[in-house]
Amino acid sequence: MPPFLPDDIIYLICEELYLLQDVLHDSFSTLFNLATSSRSLAQWAIPPLYRMHSDNSQADEEAGGLNPIVQQELITQRWAITWRSIILSAMGKTLYPYCNYLRALDLRDLNELLEDPKFFGTDIDRVFFGGELSQFRFENKPQARITRFRKRLNVASIIISIGDVLAPQTHLVEDLQNPSFVSPDALMRWLPHLPRLQRLKFWDAQVLANAEVQNALYTNCPGLKILEIFMWIGNQVDQSFGTFLAGLRSNTLQELNTWRDCGVAIETCTALANHALSLTDLRLGFSVDTVHVLSNLAPCTSLVNLELELPYTVDLKATQNDVFNSMIHWLQSCHNLKTLKLSECSSSAAILEPVFMSDACNLRELSISAKHGFYVMKDNPKFHQALGRQTALQKLSLEGDGENMTSQDIDLFCDTLGQLRGLCELNLRGLPDDFDDQSVIRVLSALPELEILSICGYQPGSPISTDQVLEALASLPRLRNATFLTLSTFTFEGLLAFVEKLGPGNQNLELSVSSAHTSYRLSDEEQLVIQKALFEEVQGRFEYTLIRDPDVPEFEPDDSDD
Repeated sequence: MPPFLPDDIIYLICEELYLLQDVLHDSFSTLFNLATSSRSLAQWAIPPLYRMHSDNSQADEEAGGLNPIVQQELITQRWAITWRSIILSAMGKTLYPYCNYLRALDLRDLNELLEDPKFFGTDIDRVFFGGELSQFRFENKPQARITRFRKRLNVASIIISIGDVLAPQTHLVEDLQNPSFVSPDALMRWLPHLPRLQRLKFWDAQVLANAEVQNALYTNCPGLKILEIFMWIGNQVDQSFGTFLAGLRSNTLQELNTWRDCGVAIETCTALANHALSLTDLRLGFSVDTVHVLSNLAPCTSLVNLELELPYTVDLKATQNDVFNSMIHWLQSCHNLKTLKLSECSSSAAILEPVFMSDACNLRELSISAKHGFYVMKDNPKFHQALGRQTALQKLSLEGDGENMTSQDIDLFCDTLGQLRGLCELNLRGLPDDFDDQSVIRVLSALPELEILSICGYQPGSPISTDQVLEALASLPRLRNATFLTLSTFTFEGLLAFVEKLGPGNQNLELSVSSAHTSYRLSDEEQLVIQKALFEEVQGRFEYTLIRDPDVPEFEPDDSDD
């Protein structure tokens, strides 16, 4: 019998080749030869081989030494190689059936690859659909009335055909993400092969309106507990959505995320009450016509993460007082709530003031955001006072209307932020002009754990940030990202002094100055010096943009003066 090495020795040799790849320049080829020589060696050589490939790919991207176009082509090429390997493994054409070990199958990612402009008609396209995969390449057929027709891949036919091959070989998949064009027939062919499915993501969930698809999910995927929907286009969406949710076993749904108004109304919210004990993550959007059904969510009190987008034209406190009061009582009953995000809710401060004063929850993250429905900061001092009781907060994002805030209002606001000493991330939008350097410094001096800071004024170019703020920033030992959308007068000397004071806890710090005053503009050479210094000190990045083009007049001359 010929001598042989024990498996643990082969494993150590392969790991050593991986660890010494910078010294032994033929490590990759050695591992590759081992992987292709026999099955017994491949099982030990393939993992470090893939890790080595991943390390080199990441290094290439970070180095940035390649031409950007060439770099993007390489990324697309690696992307295509990965998918080709997965598909071939499902066809039994690879050494190991890689697809058998997949836990997540993201068909939208394949969709994006096929629609990438660097894919169609290129060598990547030719290689990807070469050999065994040629059967999957379909192009759109020209229509009779179109005289000028541009060839394109028929992405829908390609992905459905590939999905028919992948599904029977992916029994361990727990996470499935579908593009918008997957038909009910295709989904019903796939679902019997996905008994472990837990998370289902739809770009367009209209397929869920099909009763046969609903029954296929109930029968074949009993472990389904997470549903994510970007949009749902169709008729009677609320009724179809509610029917599907009601058909799931009670208290099995744990997460529901809709990324825009998907027609959620009374049927959906009522059905969610059937999962009141299990539902921990909820993201919903409402329209002017459906915001009144918020009261139907009251039974869902096991929530840990809640995100709501409301119509900015509706003032709940003024026009829908019953919904306003119901929402307050609902949030006061959610004792496990840790993350709360309210978007376009002009009544957000009025709702949260009594919730926070009751100490019903201890949030870790709070976000109040808006493009139109800002809360008026000067009218809500009691909310700011109540916010100070949320001392467990680690992330805070406030987007309000800071116009006409008095010095007393600003002092109260600063005192509130100073009480939140555990904050790691602070994002402030809509600050008044009088929120000056001293206000910023006062806040920063009270937040030793701060890692991410972003501040922006109520109007473009306000308030003004000077070198004094940089001095306060440099005292934050964990800071790794600072963005100033305020009008800044940072000087070259001030920025350089800031960089020199950074420590080991500021590694990879990103400093973005987005509205620099034209009178204090840094020359291109000065910007390069700061970029180089920041990189050498903490491997950081520096971005610098003037508030306007200095060569263009700030005000256009009035024609009437001629």
